Formats: sequence, structure tokens, C-alpha cells
Amino acid sequence: MAVSVPHLQFVFTIPKRCRAYFRYARDLLKHLPALAWETVRDVYRAALDRDDVVPGIVGAPQTFGDLINRQPHVHALTTEGAFAKYGPSLPMPDDLTAEPFLKLWEQKFVALSRAEARGAEKESNTCENRNTLA
Repeated sequence: MAVSVPHLQFVFTIPKRCRAYFRYARDLLKHLPALAWETVRDVYRAALDRDDVVPGIVGAPQTFGDLINRQPHVHALTTEGAFAKYGPSLPMPDDLTAEPFLKLWEQKFVALSRAEARGAEKESNTCENRNTLA
């Protein structure tokens, strides 16, 4: 069902110091749209002081910027408000700034990076153990 509501465009970027990592860990790209959705959802819920609402969002990962430089990021088209299970859409407060989105996106990205690094470390250790047993 399509609902006519105002929308916003977000671009969730990766910090410059982390961009080279995506050259070798391209499978991380598949997680970025979900992180963008979680970020918008969590900020909207906090702004509306409700845990039962969800935003509408469509996100697409991209790997290059305008200058054909390596710049992994997500373009997201979101509703300018959230939906509860029943009832009309709930508009966002007018004073909502970009700051909570930026802070939460960075926290979620760092958590993803750390989790992936731990997973790679475990896999590496498992491979090393296999080699020593052979």
C-alpha cells in the first residue's frame, strides 16, 4: 500500500579513514542499508518517544562518489515521519537536526566493523588450527 507522505533523502557516508577497508571487505556493503534503516528507525522512535513506530525507507549502497573516487555510502529515501500499526503517519518534530543521525550511524558502523573484525579473527584462528593439526 502506498501512502502519500513527505519524504527526505539521507546519504550515510563512511568515515574517510575506513573507506579503504571496503576495498578488501566488500561483503560489508550488504550490511549498510540495514544499518541506515536501523539508524533512522531508532532516531525517529526517540524523537517521537514511541517504540511501536517504523519509518518507511528505501536504501541503496554505492561504492563511488561524484569524482569516481572510492567512497562507500548509502542513499536512503525515507518518510518524513513514522507509522504505527494503526492510525495515520506521525510527523517528525520540526527541531530534529542531523546530529542524532550522524552520531548513531557512526556508533552502528563502528560496532559492525568490530564485529566483522572479530569474526575474521575467529575464522583466521580456525584456519590456523586446521593447518597445525594436519
